[in-house]
Amino acid sequence: METIKLVKLISTFSPHEFKNFGKFIRSSFFNESKKIITYYNFLKSYYPDFKIDNETIQLVYSKIYKNEKFNKKKIRDLSYQLEKLAEDYLGSLMVMQESLDFKRYSLMQISKRKLDLHFESKSREIEKLLNKIKFKDNSYFFISNCNGYPNAFLTLGSSLFLWI
Repeated sequence: METIKLVKLISTFSPHEFKNFGKFIRSSFFNESKKIITYYNFLKSYYPDFKIDNETIQLVYSKIYKNEKFNKKKIRDLSYQLEKLAEDYLGSLMVMQESLDFKRYSLMQISKRKLDLHFESKSREIEKLLNKIKFKDNSYFFISNCNGYPNAFLTLGSSLFLWI
């Protein structure tokens, strides 16, 4: 089941995204398991169709676990871990694509750490981005009104903000 869910998820990746997903999982910041990387490398040869049967699963298992007897649970666990990394990768893609939000999250961390010089610099960077926005929605007005007020960027949950 986990292998099917994993394959459904990563088969939606464009060639560029699939390649960058490989970079993502090779980063020790996100993944420390060499087995996951070996599993990804094996699956890479089946991208984008992923025509994988039980024999193929046993073959990847033998590459990862060498001389061990096939254990379905271990391959399910690996599939689950790789699936979670794929979901995290999609989340990070979204954050990186939404440059204003990404900079706002950075500014919130800078604010929490009381780095005034960094805060002012990042604030100016956000202000330049805000000035380039043609369609001004609620997010625009919220961020433009908070910009310059360090404590306005302290979060409570994912979308509520606390003014101190």
